[in-house]
Amino acid sequence: MQRINISLDENTYNILRAVSFKQKRSMSEIVRESIQKSLAPVREQAQLILNAEDETELLDIIENDQYSSWDAMKQRISQQ
Repeated sequence: MQRINISLDENTYNILRAVSFKQKRSMSEIVRESIQKSLAPVREQAQLILNAEDETELLDIIENDQYSSWDAMKQRISQQ
């Protein structure tokens, strides 16, 4: 498992604390689960990049594959 540091606005942090308390789960666990769910729609595309053999293949993926914007992805997630 890799570690990252993130910054949250105060309101999001307070909501996360409350959810953590209510669900008796760690805040880290809730954040990890939320990130995994939000990335599920683009997991296949990410695997293409992660499995690329060389720079030429990466450039081909970037030029020819259609990716959703971040706003479009957030909208799809909120509709689930």
